Amino acid sequence: MSGRGDRGRARGRGGGAPRGRGDSGSRGSSPAHGTPRGASPSFGSRGSSPAGGSGFRGGRGEGFRGGGAPRGRGGVRGPPPEQVHYASEPIPAPPEGPATIDARINTMQLGVEKFKKAPKSVEHPLRPGFGSLGAPIVVRANFFALKIRPGLIIHEYRVDITPKTDINRLKARILACLEDLPAFAQYKLDVAHDKSEKLVANRALPQPLDFEVTFVEEGETTPRPNAKTYKVEIVKTAELDTKQLTQHVGGDLANKDIDINPIVSAINLIIQMQSSRTGIRVGRNRHFFGPPVQSIGNGVEAWRGYYASVRPAWNTMMVNINVCMTAFVESKNLGTAIAQFMQGSYGAVPTLSRMFQKSNLKVKTLHLGYRKPVRAILGKTPDQQTFECKEMGGTVTVAEYFKKKYPNNPIEYPHLPLVDIGTSEKPNYIPAELCQIIRAIPFRGKLDDRQTSDMLRVACQSPK
Repeated sequence: MSGRGDRGRARGRGGGAPRGRGDSGSRGSSPAHGTPRGASPSFGSRGSSPAGGSGFRGGRGEGFRGGGAPRGRGGVRGPPPEQVHYASEPIPAPPEGPATIDARINTMQLGVEKFKKAPKSVEHPLRPGFGSLGAPIVVRANFFALKIRPGLIIHEYRVDITPKTDINRLKARILACLEDLPAFAQYKLDVAHDKSEKLVANRALPQPLDFEVTFVEEGETTPRPNAKTYKVEIVKTAELDTKQLTQHVGGDLANKDIDINPIVSAINLIIQMQSSRTGIRVGRNRHFFGPPVQSIGNGVEAWRGYYASVRPAWNTMMVNINVCMTAFVESKNLGTAIAQFMQGSYGAVPTLSRMFQKSNLKVKTLHLGYRKPVRAILGKTPDQQTFECKEMGGTVTVAEYFKKKYPNNPIEYPHLPLVDIGTSEKPNYIPAELCQIIRAIPFRGKLDDRQTSDMLRVACQSPK
């Protein structure tokens, strides 16, 4: 009987030692005194080597069984969670009373009559008319008429950045720094851009036009001592006459076949410029605004925003606006996030991909105030990771370095893993508790079933 029971446990837990025998990392050992042979560090969770020996369930490699928050025994300690304030304003209802019917709707038949005079085409057959059977009704739609100033010329420009970069986030930040320059203030209200290489203006800008831009990190107000300087050149490429667009949507046969896409694209930039400056763009035309609406679990929260796009309609241009939701990473202490992950996953070893999937995680260091991308969550604690430090005369642990270098920032949770905010050539190890996940990081990954259900519940709310 006992032999069969031992064999059953071995199959279910990866073939570890029989219960109660353990090894050098038996129950109650601390990661500061060494890691169990053949296992990953438990970062101080109770029972660094579960009864099964190696600690992995069935060879899945997803984490420790029972190492996070076993029944009634507490769990991994981390910095206390912060108080988060979520948006509580109700969704406004549309105005009461009958909808106002645009007078242009009554002239739509004129467009049909105009195009009856156009040459017939098999590829694009003309509409013979509008339906007349049934009872007409008025329907409210999320389309809004757009007024374009008569005679407006949109001036299109190309943005050249030197030294050249293909990183879109860096381009966007450089153009944000450009807008903060006092020398650019006279143009700021007249231009819109795509945060990359295209800029449009409602008036002609002087040529040549270039600026020296000193890079300032997001969230900071002054350049760092080693800040890089970029040259931004604004080069004119075209003039777009909106009169052609007005004539096209008004049914003018002479402008029936013109390409309106460049003008529509330019107007889209203008429509979305204010949102791109005050909100967070996710995707092509979607912008989101804080505060978050609700947490949907596992370090993810729901944000509300809207999608806006310009569309041609009869005798006018329309702006289509749709409310939308998306997921963002919760802004919290990274040590808290790791401890909560380990508790919720029964002690699974935290990694960037497991916790944040493909999200571009960025943190603010609490001891220096710098913002840095997180390269990795390590498999070692501050007491276990060593490095060469000439300042301190040789090899030291991360815990020793921070104790001497930053005595006002003591490490309170030494069992939590380190994070690397450096590069592959020059790693920079820092305790997770000294990192604050910055606000407004879009979550790049797949939501689980419960998160998806909560997201749908938040999104499907009736207006009040």
